[in-house]
Amino acid sequence: MKNGICVKCASPTIYTSEMGFQQDTYLMPLGGVFDGVMPIKRRNYVCAECGYYEEYLVEKEALEKIMEMAKHERRGWRQVPTS
Repeated sequence: MKNGICVKCASPTIYTSEMGFQQDTYLMPLGGVFDGVMPIKRRNYVCAECGYYEEYLVEKEALEKIMEMAKHERRGWRQVPTS
């Protein structure tokens, strides 16, 4: 999708927007009850042909926090094993 081609139908009708469908910043829980939340930005990609949709976190800090939480299995985060 990021290359302008739909991964489902191969159409070149891809459109993108930062926080396209969700106009408010998403708040990601940071761990325990008292750890608070972190606002994160996302980028959306949608195919106008088939409707396939992808969403990506765009802030490196949010990605690093997810990896840290997964190390301790906090908030349900865990790494997906390779197959």
